[in-house]
Amino acid sequence: MLLSCAWEDDAIKQLALGDNQQRVQRLVADLAQTNAAFAQYVVPIDNDYQTYVKIIDWDLQPGYYGAFKLNFAGGDAQSQQLFFQFQDSKQPATDPFIYLAGDSCSFTGGWVEGALQTGINAVCAVIRSLGGSVVQNNPLDNMSPPYDYSATSTSKAIGLH
Repeated sequence: MLLSCAWEDDAIKQLALGDNQQRVQRLVADLAQTNAAFAQYVVPIDNDYQTYVKIIDWDLQPGYYGAFKLNFAGGDAQSQQLFFQFQDSKQPATDPFIYLAGDSCSFTGGWVEGALQTGINAVCAVIRSLGGSVVQNNPLDNMSPPYDYSATSTSKAIGLH
């Protein structure tokens, strides 16, 4: 269960909450304010906070570079390759049956819009690879590299108007 995903100032504040047990208890207390019945069940197995609670402080991890994916200079080619990877489903002979989605595969890393767009792309690829059909103007048949930066919204990118 993910109890918190925080960035910037809120992530720094969570560092001050203490060890695993103190953090979980604080977050569960916050959860109880909206759903007390559910919060009472949010406890680690055998109350073992050290074994069954995983806390990652992204701002303390080497190489995490913050909360959002940022492209390195000259990295647009790799971002484009990730973004259009779902179109591998168009070639049945080489279809990997694995489709990447999320803001890390998007040109708008760190934002929900990019995650939604790549999620829609991946769903279209799954449907096609399983023998289904997708509607006209879907991302498989209606987008091709290079990425069109003018189609900045998900609805434009998949042809919904």
